[in-house]
Amino acid sequence: MPTNLMRWKTTVGATMLIAAFAAAQQADRADLMMEAAARKERVDGDLKAAIEQYRKVATQFAKQPGIAAKALLQMGQCQEKLGQAEARKSYERIVREYGGAQEYASVARARIAALLGRTTPAGGMNLRRVDSGERFRLVKGVSRDGRLIGFSYFDSGGSQGLYDTVTREEKILVKLEWTGDVYGASPALSRDGQWLAFGTYENKGQNAELRLVRADGSGMRTLHRLTGSSWVIPKDWTPDNRQVLAQISSQGTTYLCLVSVADGAVKRLKQVSGGDQHAFVSPDGAFIVYVAGAPKRSGPATPDEGPDPGLQDTKVHIMMLNGGGDQALLPSGPVARPMGWSPDGKGVLLLSRKSGEPGLWFVPVADGKALGEPKLLRSGMPAGTWPAGLTADGRFYFVEEVQKSDSYLVQLNAGSGAPGKPARVTHQFEGSNGYSSWSPDGKKLAWFGLSYSGTLLHVRDLASGREKSLAFPVTPGFLTPQWLADHRTIIYLSGGASQPDKRTLHAFDTETSESRLIADNISNFPTVSSDGSMIYMVRGEPGFRQITALDTRTKTERELASLDGSIFHLAVSPDGRSLACVVLSTASRRLVLVDTQTGQTREFGETQARAIPFFRRSISWTPDGTSVVLRTNDGVWAYPAAGGERKLLFRADGPIQDVAISPDGKSLAYTQTSAENHLWVLENFLPVASAQKR
Repeated sequence: MPTNLMRWKTTVGATMLIAAFAAAQQADRADLMMEAAARKERVDGDLKAAIEQYRKVATQFAKQPGIAAKALLQMGQCQEKLGQAEARKSYERIVREYGGAQEYASVARARIAALLGRTTPAGGMNLRRVDSGERFRLVKGVSRDGRLIGFSYFDSGGSQGLYDTVTREEKILVKLEWTGDVYGASPALSRDGQWLAFGTYENKGQNAELRLVRADGSGMRTLHRLTGSSWVIPKDWTPDNRQVLAQISSQGTTYLCLVSVADGAVKRLKQVSGGDQHAFVSPDGAFIVYVAGAPKRSGPATPDEGPDPGLQDTKVHIMMLNGGGDQALLPSGPVARPMGWSPDGKGVLLLSRKSGEPGLWFVPVADGKALGEPKLLRSGMPAGTWPAGLTADGRFYFVEEVQKSDSYLVQLNAGSGAPGKPARVTHQFEGSNGYSSWSPDGKKLAWFGLSYSGTLLHVRDLASGREKSLAFPVTPGFLTPQWLADHRTIIYLSGGASQPDKRTLHAFDTETSESRLIADNISNFPTVSSDGSMIYMVRGEPGFRQITALDTRTKTERELASLDGSIFHLAVSPDGRSLACVVLSTASRRLVLVDTQTGQTREFGETQARAIPFFRRSISWTPDGTSVVLRTNDGVWAYPAAGGERKLLFRADGPIQDVAISPDGKSLAYTQTSAENHLWVLENFLPVASAQKR
């Protein structure tokens, strides 16, 4: 009997193990299917394909409430985006069949209530993609009839133009180049479609101008000029097209202003925070809705930042056109961002996470005051929605930027011919992974994966091929993870470009998944010595010209060096004795070495490192510390620290970041990125009282 009992226990144990393994496999398969659906929804913008994928998950895992309810919820949100009535049925099925999955059932009930209470014109809400392309990265201002939209080709020097939504053709009004002294910034099209206002910026002297040009490209003139540490961003026009609403910043102080088209006279309305934030004039020209509180920033948003997806610290205010009567639109309301006015001026559109996910909300307004609580018009808006504007008949044009990022490995084959063919580090989270980093012993490779549920750290054992995915206790910011010399600890940043006073560095143990705080109040481009004892970073506003050294043991910080130009990126040498950095001054970029003990500098001279991304690693060292590795326009180069000719390591096809050479010097890890900018139009979404007939 004891033998039989032992056999029975063994059989039961094996059965339980098999069941547990099968359940784990099922969960993994569900995660992969959900991630594929999420990519269709958020990366490809193919909502119909995403709906079908979510439907497959709900069907295949119908007996697993948590998975099925989650899939149905996402399916319903996609159906809402397409204006499909089936969305309500998806939510009702969650409540009816999976009420025990409370996390999803409660959201489903809220969505059912919102759908039942929504009033939209007959014909139903409709969302459609108009076009895609680089020109939609910076857009602002739609003509009343919806025919024309103002845009700026930021990546090409800020050339200014108009896009025709009917013919889908563009017309360049002002041609600008990065090679010149002046580049263009954000545009704003007048409501009659006759004039384009835009900002310009001079590298030399940091001067700025507000300019005007006619829709046919003629008559360009300067409305207002500022000198020294200044910038200007047009936000909107008054309905009579006689004044431009603009943010004007000089010497670190920023005002929301009205600029006369006739004579360029400037009237300051309100001092505001120094960030590129939305502001709109009401259709009757009586009021302005704007952002009163915003993330701290020393100038306009950098091209790498784009619109802040977090909606942090933003409060919407409303004031009269003369600056009087300023007050919060919703004193106790949600953190939100204004998207514009309804065509009749009786409501303000907001982007907010009031319901948990970014949504488009409507606040009834009269005499500069809210008449009630905001009403949800459409859920599932992209968090980074950038409004182009509303037409006279109530169509809302907006831009969504979809960024793709993938890590690659390439064999360098030093001294034996050309590099090998790059291969993807992983086929998981395709389009949503990057920031690869080698362990000091070369035995592990780590990278970020942006999964359906958040950011994960993936660590691969290169000898065995085994991988593990780890969740961060504190949400990481977008900075390449850096290994310490113990081969198990990774340093990562929390907080991003929009929170410079809240960034912190943490040490993450890849064996135990424990995280500990290393330092707070972290400035730009932090890099850590291999033993974790020293943190080097860039400080000093305006200009970011000082390098400081923070001792993590004593918590003391000292200025190490002050350079002639803005410092972009730091990389500490393997022995901790040197810092490499790229210094931008006027139109040049120089590679500079700094002694970590004395602060003495040594320059390599001009580099070809143009268009370096702001918060992605583009500079590192060879493992033996003999050369600085730099990503330039045409590839990855090694600059000998002792001087001499640079050497081409890898000629890249397209923009790459996060460049890192393996400790044995034989492989290169890098991240290749791309961005797609999609112009959308949302129709038939306003409450009947605020929607006008075409």
